[in-house]
Amino acid sequence: MKNNTNNNDNNKNKMKAYFGDGWLWAGTTILYLTGLTHRYRLLDPTIYLDKLQRLYPADLNPAPKTKGPFWKTKEVTDTVMEGYKPFVRGLLQGWQDMEKNIDLITAVLESHFKTLQQPIDRFSPQWQEDK
Repeated sequence: MKNNTNNNDNNKNKMKAYFGDGWLWAGTTILYLTGLTHRYRLLDPTIYLDKLQRLYPADLNPAPKTKGPFWKTKEVTDTVMEGYKPFVRGLLQGWQDMEKNIDLITAVLESHFKTLQQPIDRFSPQWQEDK
């Protein structure tokens, strides 16, 4: 199991080294300039999971498998739920790391650009507005 975790961490580091924070900068900039940041934060399920975890903390570590005589061995009641715990823990950790970077990027954008009062909800080219 440890080897699989190390491979997963190596893959994440390779991807971050290859792409950098360019995708994060691009996405945050598009949301900021179009005024859709609030809608994104409203509809993002990861933010919802993060808020739930902060309000009602759950143990996201898999239940340990105890070894011993059969009368002392505890069986995991819901194996599906136990299977999702590492995924959710990684998802929330990734979101917390990303949230820090988004706040820094938003601070840079706010210092250089004015925000829109109304979000862009349709595209109308300038030549169509003149008619």
